[in-house]
Amino acid sequence: MQSRPPPRNRIALAILVVAATISQIGSAFTLIAVPWFVLQTTGSAAKTGLTGVFAALPYIIAGIFGGALVDRLGFKRTSVIADITSGVTIALIPLLYHTTGLAFWQLLALTFLASLWNSPGGSARQSLVPELAMLAQTSLERANSIVQSVPRFATLFGPPIAGVLIAVMGAGNVIWLDAATFAISAVLIGAFVPPLALPARTAPTHFFADLTEGWRFITREPLMRAMTTVFAIGNFFDAPLSLLVAVYANRRYGSAVPLGFIFAALGAGAVIGSLGYGAIGHRVPRRAIMVLYLFPVATMYMIFALAPPLPVILVAIFLDGIAVGPVNPMSATVSQERVPVELRGRVQGLTIALAWVAIPVGRGLAGLLIAPVGLATIFAAISAGFILLGIGVLLHPAFRDMQTPNRKRHVSGTPVAHRAT
Repeated sequence: MQSRPPPRNRIALAILVVAATISQIGSAFTLIAVPWFVLQTTGSAAKTGLTGVFAALPYIIAGIFGGALVDRLGFKRTSVIADITSGVTIALIPLLYHTTGLAFWQLLALTFLASLWNSPGGSARQSLVPELAMLAQTSLERANSIVQSVPRFATLFGPPIAGVLIAVMGAGNVIWLDAATFAISAVLIGAFVPPLALPARTAPTHFFADLTEGWRFITREPLMRAMTTVFAIGNFFDAPLSLLVAVYANRRYGSAVPLGFIFAALGAGAVIGSLGYGAIGHRVPRRAIMVLYLFPVATMYMIFALAPPLPVILVAIFLDGIAVGPVNPMSATVSQERVPVELRGRVQGLTIALAWVAIPVGRGLAGLLIAPVGLATIFAAISAGFILLGIGVLLHPAFRDMQTPNRKRHVSGTPVAHRAT
Protein backbone atom coordinates (compact mmCIF):
# COMPACT_ATOMS: atom_id res chain seq x y z
CA MET A 1 0.00 0.00 0.00
CA GLN A 2 1.46 3.37 -1.04
CA SER A 3 2.11 5.79 1.82
CA ARG A 4 0.20 9.05 1.74
CA PRO A 5 2.34 12.22 1.43
CA PRO A 6 2.39 14.51 4.48
CA PRO A 7 -0.28 17.24 4.59
CA ARG A 8 0.62 20.58 3.07
CA ASN A 9 2.15 22.99 5.57
CA ARG A 10 3.14 26.47 4.40
CA ILE A 11 3.41 27.97 7.87
CA ALA A 12 6.93 26.73 8.60
CA LEU A 13 8.36 28.18 5.36
CA ALA A 14 6.50 31.45 5.94
CA ILE A 15 7.86 31.66 9.50
CA LEU A 16 11.39 31.05 8.22
CA VAL A 17 11.00 33.93 5.75
CA VAL A 18 9.57 36.25 8.41
CA ALA A 19 12.32 35.36 10.92
CA ALA A 20 15.05 35.79 8.31
CA THR A 21 13.59 39.15 7.25
CA ILE A 22 13.51 40.45 10.82
CA SER A 23 17.05 39.23 11.46
CA GLN A 24 18.40 40.66 8.20
CA ILE A 25 16.82 44.06 8.77
CA GLY A 26 18.37 44.05 12.24
CA SER A 27 21.75 43.26 10.68
CA ALA A 28 21.24 46.16 8.27
CA PHE A 29 20.61 48.37 11.31
CA THR A 30 23.93 47.22 12.77
CA LEU A 31 25.71 47.87 9.48
CA ILE A 32 24.83 51.55 9.87
CA ALA A 33 24.49 51.94 13.65
CA VAL A 34 27.76 50.34 14.83
CA PRO A 35 30.10 52.42 12.61
CA TRP A 36 28.12 55.55 13.53
CA PHE A 37 28.33 54.59 17.23
CA VAL A 38 32.10 54.09 16.95
CA LEU A 39 32.57 57.39 15.13
CA GLN A 40 30.49 59.25 17.73
CA THR A 41 32.15 57.66 20.77
CA THR A 42 35.77 57.64 19.53
CA GLY A 43 35.83 60.43 16.93
CA SER A 44 38.25 58.30 14.90
CA ALA A 45 37.69 57.31 11.27
CA ALA A 46 40.59 54.85 11.52
CA LYS A 47 38.96 53.05 14.46
CA THR A 48 35.67 53.02 12.58
CA GLY A 49 37.36 51.35 9.61
CA LEU A 50 39.09 48.83 11.88
CA THR A 51 35.71 47.94 13.39
CA GLY A 52 34.48 47.16 9.88
CA VAL A 53 37.40 44.79 9.37
CA PHE A 54 36.57 42.95 12.61
CA ALA A 55 32.95 42.69 11.47
CA ALA A 56 33.86 41.19 8.05
CA LEU A 57 36.69 38.82 9.01
CA PRO A 58 34.48 36.36 10.96
CA TYR A 59 32.46 35.57 7.83
CA ILE A 60 35.54 33.94 6.31
CA ILE A 61 36.51 32.10 9.50
CA ALA A 62 32.97 30.96 10.29
CA GLY A 63 32.38 29.99 6.67
CA ILE A 64 35.32 27.60 6.79
CA PHE A 65 34.74 26.10 10.23
CA GLY A 66 31.08 26.84 10.98
CA GLY A 67 29.55 24.65 8.28
CA ALA A 68 30.66 21.44 9.95
CA LEU A 69 29.17 22.73 13.20
CA VAL A 70 25.86 23.33 11.40
CA ASP A 71 25.81 19.72 10.19
CA ARG A 72 26.66 18.41 13.67
CA LEU A 73 24.17 20.51 15.66
CA GLY A 74 21.35 20.44 13.12
CA PHE A 75 19.91 23.27 11.05
CA LYS A 76 17.15 24.48 13.38
CA ARG A 77 19.26 24.27 16.54
CA THR A 78 22.17 26.13 14.93
CA SER A 79 19.87 28.89 13.71
CA VAL A 80 18.41 29.43 17.18
CA ILE A 81 21.81 29.29 18.92
CA ALA A 82 23.28 31.72 16.36
CA ASP A 83 20.46 34.22 16.88
CA ILE A 84 20.72 34.06 20.67
CA THR A 85 24.53 34.35 20.68
CA SER A 86 24.59 37.22 18.17
CA GLY A 87 21.78 39.05 19.98
CA VAL A 88 23.43 38.82 23.40
CA THR A 89 26.80 39.90 22.01
CA ILE A 90 25.33 42.88 20.15
CA ALA A 91 23.35 43.92 23.25
CA LEU A 92 26.56 43.99 25.33
CA ILE A 93 27.88 46.94 23.27
CA PRO A 94 25.40 49.56 24.54
CA LEU A 95 25.01 47.77 27.90
CA LEU A 96 28.72 48.00 28.75
CA TYR A 97 28.98 51.52 27.33
CA HIS A 98 26.22 52.82 29.61
CA THR A 99 27.30 50.88 32.73
CA THR A 100 30.93 49.90 33.37
CA GLY A 101 32.33 51.54 30.26
CA LEU A 102 33.39 50.06 26.92
CA ALA A 103 37.06 49.89 25.93
CA PHE A 104 37.82 49.91 22.23
CA TRP A 105 39.32 46.42 22.33
CA GLN A 106 36.10 45.18 23.92
CA LEU A 107 34.09 46.79 21.13
CA LEU A 108 36.26 45.02 18.54
CA ALA A 109 35.88 41.70 20.35
CA LEU A 110 32.09 42.02 20.62
CA THR A 111 31.78 43.07 16.95
CA PHE A 112 33.88 40.07 15.95
CA LEU A 113 31.86 37.62 18.08
CA ALA A 114 28.52 38.99 16.91
CA SER A 115 29.51 38.47 13.27
CA LEU A 116 31.09 35.09 13.98
CA TRP A 117 27.68 33.42 14.41
CA ASN A 118 25.98 35.24 11.52
CA SER A 119 27.46 32.98 8.86
CA PRO A 120 26.53 29.62 10.51
CA GLY A 121 23.07 31.03 11.32
CA GLY A 122 22.52 32.06 7.70
CA SER A 123 23.82 28.70 6.43
CA ALA A 124 21.49 26.87 8.81
CA ARG A 125 18.42 28.83 7.72
CA GLN A 126 19.28 28.32 4.05
CA SER A 127 19.78 24.60 4.69
CA LEU A 128 16.23 24.35 6.07
CA VAL A 129 14.71 25.48 2.76
CA PRO A 130 14.49 22.16 0.81
CA GLU A 131 12.56 20.27 3.46
CA LEU A 132 10.31 23.25 4.25
CA ALA A 133 9.62 23.61 0.52
CA MET A 134 8.68 19.95 0.53
CA LEU A 135 6.24 20.51 3.42
CA ALA A 136 4.77 23.51 1.62
CA GLN A 137 4.58 21.45 -1.59
CA THR A 138 6.20 24.22 -3.57
CA SER A 139 9.17 24.23 -5.91
CA LEU A 140 12.72 24.84 -4.76
CA GLU A 141 12.95 27.65 -7.31
CA ARG A 142 10.01 29.49 -5.74
CA ALA A 143 11.11 28.84 -2.14
CA ASN A 144 14.67 30.00 -2.81
CA SER A 145 13.41 33.02 -4.71
CA ILE A 146 11.49 34.18 -1.64
CA VAL A 147 14.23 33.36 0.87
CA GLN A 148 16.99 34.92 -1.24
CA SER A 149 14.90 38.08 -1.71
CA VAL A 150 15.11 38.73 2.03
CA PRO A 151 18.67 40.18 1.96
CA ARG A 152 17.70 42.29 -1.04
CA PHE A 153 14.75 43.82 0.82
CA ALA A 154 16.87 44.29 3.94
CA THR A 155 19.60 46.06 1.98
CA LEU A 156 17.04 48.22 0.20
CA PHE A 157 15.01 49.31 3.23
CA GLY A 158 17.19 48.60 6.30
CA PRO A 159 19.86 51.34 5.95
CA PRO A 160 17.39 54.21 5.25
CA ILE A 161 15.24 53.13 8.22
CA ALA A 162 18.37 52.86 10.37
CA GLY A 163 19.42 56.37 9.37
CA VAL A 164 16.07 57.79 10.44
CA LEU A 165 16.07 55.82 13.70
CA ILE A 166 19.61 56.94 14.56
CA ALA A 167 18.54 60.56 14.09
CA VAL A 168 15.46 60.03 16.28
CA MET A 169 16.70 57.74 19.07
CA GLY A 170 20.50 57.52 18.80
CA ALA A 171 22.87 54.80 17.56
CA GLY A 172 23.01 52.98 20.88
CA ASN A 173 19.25 52.45 20.98
CA VAL A 174 19.26 51.23 17.39
CA ILE A 175 21.81 48.60 18.41
CA TRP A 176 19.36 47.52 21.14
CA LEU A 177 16.75 47.11 18.39
CA ASP A 178 19.10 44.86 16.45
CA ALA A 179 19.55 42.66 19.53
CA ALA A 180 15.77 42.45 19.81
CA THR A 181 15.45 41.32 16.17
CA PHE A 182 17.78 38.39 16.88
CA ALA A 183 15.63 37.40 19.86
CA ILE A 184 12.44 37.52 17.79
CA SER A 185 14.02 35.41 15.07
CA ALA A 186 15.18 32.80 17.61
CA VAL A 187 11.69 32.55 19.14
CA LEU A 188 9.94 32.25 15.78
CA ILE A 189 12.20 29.53 14.42
CA GLY A 190 12.41 27.71 17.76
CA ALA A 191 8.64 27.64 18.20
CA PHE A 192 7.23 27.23 14.69
CA VAL A 193 9.82 25.54 12.45
CA PRO A 194 9.77 21.74 12.88
CA PRO A 195 13.07 19.96 13.57
CA LEU A 196 14.32 18.00 10.58
CA ALA A 197 15.61 14.45 10.91
CA LEU A 198 19.10 14.30 9.45
CA PRO A 199 20.61 11.02 8.25
CA ALA A 200 22.29 9.15 11.11
CA ARG A 201 26.08 9.16 11.11
CA THR A 202 27.48 5.74 10.33
CA ALA A 203 30.42 6.29 12.69
CA PRO A 204 31.78 9.13 14.84
CA THR A 205 34.08 11.46 12.91
CA HIS A 206 36.51 14.18 13.86
CA PHE A 207 35.61 17.81 13.20
CA PHE A 208 38.40 18.31 10.67
CA ALA A 209 37.43 15.11 8.90
CA ASP A 210 33.99 16.66 8.42
CA LEU A 211 35.57 19.79 6.92
CA THR A 212 37.68 17.68 4.59
CA GLU A 213 34.62 15.77 3.44
CA GLY A 214 32.84 19.01 2.53
CA TRP A 215 35.88 20.36 0.70
CA ARG A 216 36.29 17.05 -1.15
CA PHE A 217 32.69 17.23 -2.35
CA ILE A 218 33.18 20.73 -3.78
CA THR A 219 36.43 19.84 -5.56
CA ARG A 220 35.16 16.56 -7.02
CA GLU A 221 31.73 17.72 -8.25
CA PRO A 222 32.42 19.54 -11.56
CA LEU A 223 29.48 21.95 -11.49
CA MET A 224 29.98 22.82 -7.81
CA ARG A 225 33.66 23.47 -8.45
CA ALA A 226 32.92 25.62 -11.51
CA MET A 227 30.17 27.65 -9.82
CA THR A 228 32.29 28.30 -6.73
CA THR A 229 35.16 29.48 -8.93
CA VAL A 230 32.93 31.78 -11.00
CA PHE A 231 31.36 33.37 -7.91
CA ALA A 232 34.75 33.87 -6.25
CA ILE A 233 36.17 35.57 -9.35
CA GLY A 234 32.95 37.57 -9.81
CA ASN A 235 33.14 38.77 -6.21
CA PHE A 236 36.76 39.81 -6.74
CA PHE A 237 35.72 41.98 -9.70
CA ASP A 238 32.52 43.28 -8.07
CA ALA A 239 33.86 43.88 -4.55
CA PRO A 240 34.96 47.50 -5.11
CA LEU A 241 31.60 48.62 -6.59
CA SER A 242 30.50 50.62 -3.54
CA LEU A 243 33.92 52.24 -3.21
CA LEU A 244 34.24 53.08 -6.90
CA VAL A 245 30.70 54.43 -7.21
CA ALA A 246 31.14 56.54 -4.06
CA VAL A 247 34.32 58.10 -5.46
CA TYR A 248 32.62 58.54 -8.84
CA ALA A 249 29.62 60.33 -7.30
CA ASN A 250 31.87 62.55 -5.20
CA ARG A 251 34.04 63.61 -8.14
CA ARG A 252 31.31 63.97 -10.75
CA TYR A 253 28.39 65.31 -8.70
CA GLY A 254 29.95 66.49 -5.44
CA SER A 255 26.99 65.04 -3.57
CA ALA A 256 25.86 61.79 -1.95
CA VAL A 257 22.33 62.16 -3.31
CA PRO A 258 23.10 60.54 -6.72
CA LEU A 259 24.93 57.79 -4.84
CA GLY A 260 21.74 56.99 -2.95
CA PHE A 261 19.73 56.89 -6.19
CA ILE A 262 22.29 54.59 -7.80
CA PHE A 263 22.17 51.99 -5.04
CA ALA A 264 18.42 52.30 -4.72
CA ALA A 265 18.14 51.45 -8.44
CA LEU A 266 20.46 48.48 -7.96
CA GLY A 267 18.49 47.24 -4.96
CA ALA A 268 15.12 47.66 -6.68
CA GLY A 269 16.30 45.76 -9.74
CA ALA A 270 17.72 42.96 -7.61
CA VAL A 271 14.43 42.54 -5.72
CA ILE A 272 12.50 42.33 -8.99
CA GLY A 273 14.98 39.84 -10.46
CA SER A 274 14.98 37.64 -7.37
CA LEU A 275 11.18 37.49 -7.11
CA GLY A 276 10.89 37.06 -10.87
CA TYR A 277 12.97 33.90 -10.61
CA GLY A 278 10.33 32.40 -8.33
CA ALA A 279 7.63 33.12 -10.90
CA ILE A 280 9.32 31.99 -14.12
CA GLY A 281 12.74 30.66 -13.10
CA HIS A 282 11.79 27.03 -13.69
CA ARG A 283 11.15 27.89 -17.35
CA VAL A 284 14.50 29.60 -17.97
CA PRO A 285 17.67 27.57 -18.64
CA ARG A 286 19.97 27.98 -15.67
CA ARG A 287 23.05 28.40 -17.82
CA ALA A 288 21.31 31.35 -19.49
CA ILE A 289 20.74 32.93 -16.07
CA MET A 290 24.48 32.64 -15.33
CA VAL A 291 25.41 34.25 -18.65
CA LEU A 292 22.74 36.95 -18.35
CA TYR A 293 24.16 37.80 -14.94
CA LEU A 294 27.70 38.36 -16.20
CA PHE A 295 27.23 40.37 -19.40
CA PRO A 296 24.85 43.04 -18.02
CA VAL A 297 27.29 43.56 -15.13
CA ALA A 298 30.06 44.08 -17.69
CA THR A 299 27.85 46.55 -19.57
CA MET A 300 27.09 48.50 -16.39
CA TYR A 301 30.78 48.90 -15.54
CA MET A 302 31.59 50.04 -19.09
CA ILE A 303 28.82 52.65 -18.89
CA PHE A 304 30.40 54.02 -15.71
CA ALA A 305 33.72 54.19 -17.58
CA LEU A 306 32.06 56.32 -20.30
CA ALA A 307 30.55 58.72 -17.69
CA PRO A 308 27.16 59.34 -19.34
CA PRO A 309 24.32 61.40 -17.77
CA LEU A 310 22.90 60.08 -14.49
CA PRO A 311 19.62 58.73 -15.98
CA VAL A 312 21.64 56.42 -18.27
CA ILE A 313 23.60 55.13 -15.29
CA LEU A 314 20.42 54.55 -13.28
CA VAL A 315 18.85 52.52 -16.11
CA ALA A 316 22.05 50.48 -16.55
CA ILE A 317 22.42 49.66 -12.86
CA PHE A 318 18.70 48.88 -12.54
CA LEU A 319 18.99 46.35 -15.39
CA ASP A 320 22.14 44.99 -13.78
CA GLY A 321 20.16 44.44 -10.57
CA ILE A 322 17.45 42.56 -12.46
CA ALA A 323 20.10 40.31 -14.02
CA VAL A 324 21.89 39.70 -10.71
CA GLY A 325 18.69 39.07 -8.70
CA PRO A 326 18.00 35.51 -9.93
CA VAL A 327 21.57 34.28 -9.43
CA ASN A 328 21.46 33.55 -5.69
CA PRO A 329 18.13 31.67 -5.69
CA MET A 330 19.18 29.77 -8.82
CA SER A 331 22.55 28.75 -7.40
CA ALA A 332 20.91 27.81 -4.09
CA THR A 333 18.46 25.59 -5.95
CA VAL A 334 21.20 23.91 -7.98
CA SER A 335 23.28 23.22 -4.92
CA GLN A 336 20.38 21.97 -2.78
CA GLU A 337 19.60 19.46 -5.51
CA ARG A 338 23.14 18.12 -5.57
CA VAL A 339 24.62 18.23 -2.08
CA PRO A 340 23.60 15.39 0.27
CA VAL A 341 21.65 16.72 3.23
CA GLU A 342 24.32 15.55 5.69
CA LEU A 343 26.92 17.73 3.89
CA ARG A 344 24.71 20.74 3.30
CA GLY A 345 25.95 22.95 6.14
CA ARG A 346 29.67 22.55 5.57
CA VAL A 347 29.43 22.87 1.76
CA GLN A 348 27.32 26.02 2.20
CA GLY A 349 29.84 27.44 4.67
CA LEU A 350 32.87 26.67 2.53
CA THR A 351 31.38 28.22 -0.61
CA ILE A 352 30.52 31.37 1.34
CA ALA A 353 34.05 31.54 2.76
CA LEU A 354 35.63 31.14 -0.67
CA ALA A 355 33.44 33.92 -2.02
CA TRP A 356 34.25 36.25 0.89
CA VAL A 357 38.02 35.70 0.65
CA ALA A 358 38.02 37.43 -2.73
CA ILE A 359 36.12 40.50 -1.52
CA PRO A 360 38.77 42.25 0.62
CA VAL A 361 41.42 41.49 -2.02
CA GLY A 362 39.39 43.07 -4.81
CA ARG A 363 38.33 46.02 -2.68
CA GLY A 364 41.85 46.69 -1.42
CA LEU A 365 43.43 46.43 -4.87
CA ALA A 366 40.91 48.84 -6.39
CA GLY A 367 41.50 51.31 -3.57
CA LEU A 368 45.24 51.27 -4.29
CA LEU A 369 44.75 51.73 -8.04
CA ILE A 370 42.27 54.62 -8.07
CA ALA A 371 44.95 57.33 -7.81
CA PRO A 372 47.60 55.98 -10.22
CA VAL A 373 45.27 54.38 -12.80
CA GLY A 374 42.02 56.35 -12.63
CA LEU A 375 38.38 55.41 -12.23
CA ALA A 376 37.58 55.04 -15.94
CA THR A 377 40.40 52.53 -16.47
CA ILE A 378 39.35 50.48 -13.44
CA PHE A 379 35.70 50.44 -14.57
CA ALA A 380 36.76 49.32 -18.07
CA ALA A 381 39.11 46.63 -16.72
CA ILE A 382 36.37 45.20 -14.48
CA SER A 383 33.99 45.21 -17.46
CA ALA A 384 36.52 43.24 -19.50
CA GLY A 385 36.96 40.81 -16.63
CA PHE A 386 33.22 40.07 -16.50
CA ILE A 387 33.11 39.60 -20.29
CA LEU A 388 35.90 37.01 -20.07
CA LEU A 389 34.12 35.33 -17.17
CA GLY A 390 30.89 35.17 -19.21
CA ILE A 391 32.74 33.60 -22.14
CA GLY A 392 34.19 31.07 -19.73
CA VAL A 393 30.71 30.11 -18.52
CA LEU A 394 29.54 29.72 -22.12
CA LEU A 395 32.46 27.44 -23.00
CA HIS A 396 32.91 25.43 -19.78
CA PRO A 397 31.27 21.99 -20.14
CA ALA A 398 30.22 21.83 -16.47
CA PHE A 399 27.62 24.57 -16.98
CA ARG A 400 25.78 22.42 -19.51
CA ASP A 401 24.75 20.20 -16.59
CA MET A 402 22.81 22.74 -14.52
CA GLN A 403 19.26 21.49 -15.01
CA THR A 404 17.33 19.52 -12.39
CA PRO A 405 18.93 16.09 -11.86
CA ASN A 406 16.06 13.56 -11.73
CA ARG A 407 13.83 15.64 -9.46
CA LYS A 408 10.24 16.75 -9.77
CA ARG A 409 9.79 20.50 -9.88
CA HIS A 410 7.49 20.45 -6.85
CA VAL A 411 9.12 18.76 -3.88
CA SER A 412 7.01 16.09 -2.22
CA GLY A 413 7.40 12.76 -0.48
CA THR A 414 10.72 11.66 0.97
CA PRO A 415 13.50 14.28 1.10
CA VAL A 416 16.25 13.78 -1.47
CA ALA A 417 19.83 14.99 -1.83
CA HIS A 418 20.06 18.78 -1.99
CA ARG A 419 22.58 21.59 -1.75
CA ALA A 420 22.82 25.31 -0.85
CA THR A 421 25.13 28.11 -1.96
